[in-house]
Amino acid sequence: MTWLAPTQADRDLVDRIEALNPALYRLGLVLATALRIEPLLLRNARLRFLPQSDAGLESELWFSPLVSSRSARSVLLRPGVARLLTERLTAAQAPFQYEDVWAFIEDQTRHWPPEEHLEQALRQAARRGDTTALCEGLRTALRRIAVASGNNERRDLARWLKGALPALGGMGQGPIELDLAAAFAAAALGDPGGTLGQRMTRGEALPNWLRTFVPSGKTSQLGLRLWPGVLEVLPADEVEHRIDLGAPSPAPLHIRCEHPSGHQGRWEPCWPGRRIPLPPGCTTLTLTTLSGARYRLAARPGQAPPPDEPGHPAFDRPVLVAHHPEDSAAAERVVRLLKSAGIEATLIPESAAARAPSPGDAVLLRLWTQAAYRRSAVGEAPAPVPVRGLVLRMDDTPLIPNAEAQDVIDLSAWRGDPEAETARELLHAIRGLSGARHEEPEPQPRIRIFISYRRRDSGEIASRIRDRLRLHFGPASVFTDLSSVQPEQDLQQAIEQRIRGSDVVLAIVGPRWLTEGDAARRKGLHEPKDFVHMELSIALRGGRPVVPVLIDEAKMPLTFSLPEDLTPLTHRQAIEIRSRRFDEDIDRLVEVLEGIAGELPNPPQSGKQPDLEIEPLLVELDDPETPPERRLAIGDRLAELGDPRPGVGLNADGVPDIDWVGVPGGAFLFGNDKRRERTDAFRIARYPITNAQYQAFIDSGGYREDRWWAGLAQRIEAPADPDWPHPNRPRTNVAWYEAVAFCRWLSSQVGLEIRLPTEIEWEKAARGTDGREYPWGDGYQSGIANTDERASGAGRSYLGQTTAVGVYPHGASPYGVLDLAGNAWDWCLNKWYRQEDTETEREEQRVVRGGSWYNNRNSARSADRDWSDPDDHGNNLGFRVLCASPS
Repeated sequence: MTWLAPTQADRDLVDRIEALNPALYRLGLVLATALRIEPLLLRNARLRFLPQSDAGLESELWFSPLVSSRSARSVLLRPGVARLLTERLTAAQAPFQYEDVWAFIEDQTRHWPPEEHLEQALRQAARRGDTTALCEGLRTALRRIAVASGNNERRDLARWLKGALPALGGMGQGPIELDLAAAFAAAALGDPGGTLGQRMTRGEALPNWLRTFVPSGKTSQLGLRLWPGVLEVLPADEVEHRIDLGAPSPAPLHIRCEHPSGHQGRWEPCWPGRRIPLPPGCTTLTLTTLSGARYRLAARPGQAPPPDEPGHPAFDRPVLVAHHPEDSAAAERVVRLLKSAGIEATLIPESAAARAPSPGDAVLLRLWTQAAYRRSAVGEAPAPVPVRGLVLRMDDTPLIPNAEAQDVIDLSAWRGDPEAETARELLHAIRGLSGARHEEPEPQPRIRIFISYRRRDSGEIASRIRDRLRLHFGPASVFTDLSSVQPEQDLQQAIEQRIRGSDVVLAIVGPRWLTEGDAARRKGLHEPKDFVHMELSIALRGGRPVVPVLIDEAKMPLTFSLPEDLTPLTHRQAIEIRSRRFDEDIDRLVEVLEGIAGELPNPPQSGKQPDLEIEPLLVELDDPETPPERRLAIGDRLAELGDPRPGVGLNADGVPDIDWVGVPGGAFLFGNDKRRERTDAFRIARYPITNAQYQAFIDSGGYREDRWWAGLAQRIEAPADPDWPHPNRPRTNVAWYEAVAFCRWLSSQVGLEIRLPTEIEWEKAARGTDGREYPWGDGYQSGIANTDERASGAGRSYLGQTTAVGVYPHGASPYGVLDLAGNAWDWCLNKWYRQEDTETEREEQRVVRGGSWYNNRNSARSADRDWSDPDDHGNNLGFRVLCASPS
């Protein structure tokens, strides 16, 4: 097993969970072998292995301390915990058989992207010590490199290998396939810290067949000078003879000393200014590049290496040193070292860097210590995984593998001496990053193609079609599958988002297209929840061009044989793809798609500068120390830049983009008396409806269309102007009647039944199942909700207005729904006096929930209920929408 060795904290945590919550412990055993845990996998694992358990167990695991990081789509178990649970699963006394669990995980994740599914299998092969399976998996990876459609796809594969390989060590020298995979990644991306080079234990270069697939790009030219015991790496223009290392900087070079000691050699990353120590007395080297070039280098006799030169090229990138409060002294030592070398550095809190997707052009240094590990163990901070930067290991705390840092510098033995070898290594590593910059974003695809197919009917030919279309239009232009499937109630929404993001849909029709069921053993195209049926129905309903593609001599089905909602397919011109004339037929398909692409508007090119400004703002929002006044300003600045967060604005069709959050059905504690109520499963919007989203209803003629107002006790003739019209703030000054009309309009746009939540549903989304007082837990916490804290002595914050939605992420409910406490009241569907009554034809008071910017902490309680007249347009009244689970 090669994941992070469990620490005593990991063992204590798992023992505590086993003693206090045996069901959660058992669910962890089942999921420990998964690379990541999606909601659907979590749901099915519980139903399969713990069928008597309640759905609330899924939420317990999702938010448990067993998890190291989580997003809206998946969670990752702590590596040490995952290793420990897997070891216990394979023990004789385990409650489940490892083989049964692993077969289940394999089956449930078969829809994943091939690289993720393969990485998961490789990890288990390494854990078992199964060299045969490991080699076969690595051969599969190498074959994918060989058949990839171009440089971009091969470079993506190299990045995947770089992240996956460190978890596969620990098998001695390892098979040759492991070396080849590591060498390919190093040749494509460079090898800053030698982490890949360490995997390449042999001195052979890339074989010719694999070398031809290395993505073309800039390679390093360096100068080398050998002194007795030291190899000095210099800029190419400072020496007479240059070496092309055949890989981007910092490039690996195999160095073998021709010395009686029998030095076997090693791969070392090289950059200008690095001095590589060699065995004493070594005066002759054999050097091998990844491209296969070999050199022999001899030292000049009688000369000693020069001292480190004081002058270095100016370092033109900011350096940020991120640390936890406990590590401030160590961080200050690092800053002093950098400044003594002429490198400007700034201290920043770890909380500001932990979730940064990229530090821009800055070099990010993050300290890894016992304190950092301890905080990550209790979920306060993730393990350090900067996209561009260095991890500084300040003590002997074990590192979490698979981190995508550019380098790991071991400073565990360093005590602040600027002349120490480890200090020089850090300075060299930072200067080696001087030329590194963000790659320019790839251009937007000219056309976005979704391929709908059945694996059992046309999987192989669909893959061939996909590869040829990617070769012509680019890898980002073609999609074949949903990369992740949400729980059953979210399936239709997930498909809708993918289809709505496409310009054209190809329907691959094989001989068994009508009758073959999908992987869930459904009955074929006439089953409403059949994947292909859902994909094509959504595409046709949304007006997307659908092109039938007939394969294996299949004929276009007759109208009477199709479900009613798919009969328009028979009026489409079909393209036939024959195996014996594949190239000719695929060219015809390309012509058709080129014609569609020519009618599309030019894709917008996103500006780089706004993106660079947006990322730090989002990081600030994630920092719990960011004060409310700053959150208000950040939200408004995001509005000016074009707020990119899902669920805040409109999609490509000009329809509100709702970020749905699934809430499972079942019992929960409701009201001040905490009586038990039940709900069915439903989806609710993560945020209240924003001004931008409501404006789409107004612009579509929503106030003029009779059908949106039919049966309402009152019709509002014109919208009131919101007091705060920022596009990403909640729509306020809106009456209950207007909220109902909006829901009817949105239902017609997306083909789903969308409405206001009842107050029982609203409270379930806000409170979860444990009867908590506020969405985040028991007790009011100052600074994590937009309320009037001064009115009740809860704190000092009072903004006197709404903020952008979602700028208080730490106030999320157990399901991740935001703004359920403060900002603006949410209209509910039911009446104040009769909780079960949702009829719309009488002018009776309606329930509002959640409090607002104007109200104190009592109104923000999840159980607090209030009312307002349905025609009230107050500037503290807003709403969010709900969708019942698809049938």
